[in-house]
Amino acid sequence: MAVWRRKALEQWPELRDTLQEPWSSPSDVFELLVPRAHEAFEDGDEVTLAPILDYAAWCLQQRAEDLWTSAGFNFYDPLLAGHGWHLRRRILARLEDDVIRRVWGVWPLSMSEEQIAELKRLVPIELPS
Repeated sequence: MAVWRRKALEQWPELRDTLQEPWSSPSDVFELLVPRAHEAFEDGDEVTLAPILDYAAWCLQQRAEDLWTSAGFNFYDPLLAGHGWHLRRRILARLEDDVIRRVWGVWPLSMSEEQIAELKRLVPIELPS
């Protein structure tokens, strides 16, 4: 069993049906976790939020391209875009600087120039151009 799948099953056994499908991918996990993360940010539910953010950060740091691209495009992008935009201050405050640097190039693909300018104002770190 792939490590990403095992880690997800250990943390969220209720996702077993999805994760045990041979076609399931890290992207599938993130599509299920983004709404949970939004709800946890809205409720201030650290018990739910911490393992989600830890899992996404772990995937982002892996060498396997399918893991880090899934984390960037299927978790961190929709985490801020769309429904997550009103939570941007809470989200950015909770993300590690290294995570923000790693996914910085993803956000301009789905956000307006005004939104990117707003993110730059909210992130007190040096960002890649």
